[in-house]
Amino acid sequence: MDKNKWIQIIHVAKRDLRLQDDEYRLILQSAAGITSASELSSSFQFNQIMTAFKKLGFHSNRPRQTTRRKHENRWGCSEAQRSYIEGLWKLMSRRKDLESLEAMVKRIAHVDHPRFLNTKSATPVILAMRQMCQDQGINPDRKDYDDQR
Repeated sequence: MDKNKWIQIIHVAKRDLRLQDDEYRLILQSAAGITSASELSSSFQFNQIMTAFKKLGFHSNRPRQTTRRKHENRWGCSEAQRSYIEGLWKLMSRRKDLESLEAMVKRIAHVDHPRFLNTKSATPVILAMRQMCQDQGINPDRKDYDDQR
């Protein structure tokens, strides 16, 4: 993050906490050894100031976004895993309804619905479905099955 963003965030915290100017400068001085936000020179100083603001009750409204969350969909696992599970299910299942998929996911991954699968718990489901395909004599990696999915 650049220095201007740090300053903006500090000023938002000051406003949200309704700090007077002398209180604000006292926090800057005690937390980071500076008297103005424009004197910020490191992320360490910024983090020290934000820690002090959090102790006073400041909470950032900005939602945290992790790398994993960027690649997740409504199910919780990766889009590729979701698509692969749905494709395998359409390929190997006799009953192609959601209830039977839910029962299988619950039996293997111990979650009540496929949307609760995460990237780690989706793996055993995929492996089990691949094995079921192979047991039925279906090669799940064949490209000509894509039209049937």
